[in-house]
Amino acid sequence: MPDFARAAREIAGESVFTHLELEKLYKSEEERAKFVEVQKVLKEAASVNQATKRVLEMGEEAVRVLVKLGRYCLTP
Repeated sequence: MPDFARAAREIAGESVFTHLELEKLYKSEEERAKFVEVQKVLKEAASVNQATKRVLEMGEEAVRVLVKLGRYCLTP
C-alpha cells in the first residue's frame, strides 16, 4: 500500500475525514506527501504557536495544503 494510502487511512481513523475524501482532495503525489508531513507536524506540536511556526517553516506548499483542507471543511 502506498505511503499516502496508509497515512490517509490512519488520519481518517482519527478525524472526520474518510480515506476517499482525502484521496479526492489531494490528487498529486507532492500534495499527498506534503499533507502527511503537515499532519505529523500538527500532531507533534505542543501548542498552536509551535504548529504555526513549524508549518510556516515548511513553506508555501504546506500552507496551500492547509488552505485546501480548510476550504473543503468550511465551504458547502
